[in-house]
Amino acid sequence: MKFRIARALFPLAALTIMAGCQATPPAKAETMQPPAAASNNINRLLTIITSPDPEIQMMSLVLTRAAQTEGMSPRLMLCGPAGELALKTPPEPAFTNFPPSGRSPDDLLSGLIASGATVEVCALFLPTRNLTEEALREGVGVATPASIAEDFSAPETRLISF
Repeated sequence: MKFRIARALFPLAALTIMAGCQATPPAKAETMQPPAAASNNINRLLTIITSPDPEIQMMSLVLTRAAQTEGMSPRLMLCGPAGELALKTPPEPAFTNFPPSGRSPDDLLSGLIASGATVEVCALFLPTRNLTEEALREGVGVATPASIAEDFSAPETRLISF
């Protein structure tokens, strides 16, 4: 007899539990927002470029310039092979012109510097090449790990890396 009652009540209990689960909204549903909507104060862009490929360098600079045009304050850190863009005499691939603009990574980097973007090489770039800051083009500095970490940790900063 007990078995029959338990057997009869089990489907009812299961339906009650399922209905309760479906009717209960997820916790904090009212406060959940997509990342972009969570903060309207995103106004800085940190672009980290390490790729030696001039096409990738070009696209990263195009996107950084586009963000600057939209009102973001860009900061670029060039590291590894991409750091060579920051030299007074960059390697030949930096002068590769790309359609449709016919401009090169060197052109775009110069334009970003002229328009007020912060451009730096990573802290390891110069020492690993036995170079000093004298080797860098005008308007390029050396980033410190602490300042980069502070920037990419800030809620008002977006980070892109190539």
